Amino acid sequence: VGDWNGDGIDTPGVVRGATWYLSNSNSGGHAHIAFAYGNAGDRPLVGDWNGDGIDTPGVVRGATWYLSNSNTGGHAHIAFAYGNAGDRLLGERPDLRLPTLRPGDRGPAVAQLQHRLEALGFWVGAKDGVYGSLTEQAVFAVQKYHRMPVTGVADHPTRLRIDRGPRVQAASGHGDVIEVDKYRQLIFVVRGGHTLWAFNTSTGNEQPYTSGGRWYSAVTPTGRFQIFRQIDGWRQSHLGRLYRPKYFTTSGIAIHGSTSVPPFPASHGCVRLTLAAMDYVWGANLAPIGTQVLVYGSLP
Repeated sequence: VGDWNGDGIDTPGVVRGATWYLSNSNSGGHAHIAFAYGNAGDRPLVGDWNGDGIDTPGVVRGATWYLSNSNTGGHAHIAFAYGNAGDRLLGERPDLRLPTLRPGDRGPAVAQLQHRLEALGFWVGAKDGVYGSLTEQAVFAVQKYHRMPVTGVADHPTRLRIDRGPRVQAASGHGDVIEVDKYRQLIFVVRGGHTLWAFNTSTGNEQPYTSGGRWYSAVTPTGRFQIFRQIDGWRQSHLGRLYRPKYFTTSGIAIHGSTSVPPFPASHGCVRLTLAAMDYVWGANLAPIGTQVLVYGSLP
C-alpha cells in the first residue's frame, strides 16, 4: 500500500510479474496507474524516496536496491548496494505463512513462483502457471541447493528461500564449465564464469548391476573431463537408454536426457536431465564439444 497521489491516504497496489497496478481509491475496481518496473521475481517495496509526499516503487534484486521517484515506470532514479542477498526487508512479515504450492496446482501464484525460480537461476521451462514436472524439478533443485528436505513441494520454508534468494552460484568462477555436484545431486551451467542455471540431476547410485551377462558398477567418476562426443537422438547401451547424450568419459558416461530423473542417485553412472532440459541444453548450445565437465563430491 502507499499514497500514490499525495492526498494523504494510503490505497492498494499489486505487482504482477514486472507490472505495477496502483489504485487511488479504497473502493476496488480498475487500477488508476499501471506501469512496468523492475523484473519479474524482484522483491517489491514502496516509499517516499525524495520527500515529496508521494510513495513510489522500488525493487531489491540480490543486494542491490533500485528506487524510482515516479509512478510512470522507466529506469531507477537511485541505485545502490545495501545488505546481503536474502536479508529480510524491514516491513516484511516473517510470521506470515506463505501458502503451499504443489504439483497439480495452477494459476498466478504458480506463475509468480516460476518467474522467481528462473530469476534465481533454477531452470523451470515454460512459465505457464502450471505446477508440472519441470516446476517440481526446479523446486527439487532449490531444496537441494539449500540442503532442505527434498519434497518437490513449495511449502512455506521453500517459498521463503525462493522469495529471498540468493541466486545460484557454482564453484567455478571463470570459463565455460558444466559442474556436477554429486553430494547435492545438481548440475550447474557456467558460461564465462557466470552461473547461468542449476538443474536437478540423478547420478550413479554406486550399486552393482548386470547388463548382457556382465557386471558393472553404477559410479559417476569424479574429476575434470571434457565433452568429446555427442549423439542427437536416442541410444541404447549397457548404461541404459540415453536421450541426446553428451559423453565425457571413454567408458560411456554422459550427460543425457531421461524419462526418469528422481531427486536421488539412481542412474547406472550417467548424469540425468529431463528430456525437456536436455532439449534446452542442446538448443541453447550450453554444452558443445570441448566443454569442460567438473564432477565433484560424494553421494549424500
